[in-house]
Amino acid sequence: MRLVEAALYETADQIASANQHSVNTSHPHRAYTGHRPGAPWTALWLSARADGVFWPGRPLTEPQQHHLAAIARGALHRIETTLDLARHAQPLGAEHPCQCGGTITLHAGAGEKPVAHCGKCGAWWTENGVIAA
Repeated sequence: MRLVEAALYETADQIASANQHSVNTSHPHRAYTGHRPGAPWTALWLSARADGVFWPGRPLTEPQQHHLAAIARGALHRIETTLDLARHAQPLGAEHPCQCGGTITLHAGAGEKPVAHCGKCGAWWTENGVIAA
């Protein structure tokens, strides 16, 4: 989570430094002052910049929009992986082939127990062994 926070803070600092007209903390649309209000508030501030919400600064440039989108995707992926919220599939590779010679893919995430599947013969495995062949 510290990596996510650091990426959010760094991105907010860059956008504020490049786009903000002046640091006016009394402005009703919240100037970013570099104060660390916490990751959720920084994420909301960045979201407002991405959505073009009025603020004391210029709209994001196209490269800034692409950078912010990449930071958001990376943060989402890291959070989903850490909290095991997203489903994912990972081929085990040639060093772990099925008996038939096919590629075994591990399916896991979203809080469910992992299962493995051979794409060639259709066999399925769980932690307890083969469930279908």
